[in-house]
Amino acid sequence: MRKVIDSEEEVDRYDMVTVKRWVAELLRACKYLNSAGVIHRDVKPENICINDNWKLTLLDLGTARVIDRVNTMTHERGTHPYMAIEVQLKVEGAYDEKVDMWSVGAILCELLTGQILFGGGDGKNPYHIVMCRCGPLETDVIDRLTDSILRRNLRRDLEKKTYERIDFMEYLSDEGRKWLRDDINRNTDALTCFIDKTLQYNPDYRLSVEHALSHPFLLEVRDQSREVAVAEEMASEEDLPEDYAEAIDECKRRIWREIQAAPKYLSV
Repeated sequence: MRKVIDSEEEVDRYDMVTVKRWVAELLRACKYLNSAGVIHRDVKPENICINDNWKLTLLDLGTARVIDRVNTMTHERGTHPYMAIEVQLKVEGAYDEKVDMWSVGAILCELLTGQILFGGGDGKNPYHIVMCRCGPLETDVIDRLTDSILRRNLRRDLEKKTYERIDFMEYLSDEGRKWLRDDINRNTDALTCFIDKTLQYNPDYRLSVEHALSHPFLLEVRDQSREVAVAEEMASEEDLPEDYAEAIDECKRRIWREIQAAPKYLSV
């Protein structure tokens, strides 16, 4: 997908229906993972393959893991411009599959504009560019940050500077790819609603995969017959043996078990 987004070739110009189809296919992949109790945690254009028929496949499960809804999972997993705020800023408590929905919203904006929505900034504090786009962090989010120094710095920053959430429709109208602007304007209400509801700081207010698939923005491209779910969630991650050789053998066994369990008809 990165190559397609960055291409200047006319043959690589995609229309709004294609954008919708790609988003729906990406959501189907996330739905399948979620049905197994797994989150990807690094959904970004570089991890999305588009074949010659412009069909999408989600790749690289290197940072994926089984969802733990009780214990705090590791943070700083993913790529900052696509990383949900609760992972990026190490918010206290467990996070879930909603982290991938934030990434979907960021990718949709990038497909429509050709620009990384949360790109730029000083690199040291990537949340600054996020607040420039999505407005100030809510107090309840800041209060739950595990880093006390970051909590203090954010509060000071918000006292000195005013952040306002951008009007995403205005942003897309101004920055949208020239050949997509008419389609963007024709999809104003549904498109704005979809983006606003995926880019929410509080995951409780963020769209779920199921709600995103049934959103009016994707109505014309949704194909429920291709939304595949696993029969049961993956078991919780088990500790590996301490012995190195035994641990390698166990990893191989688990990988083979998952390969054997994967449905042969599975595709996006």
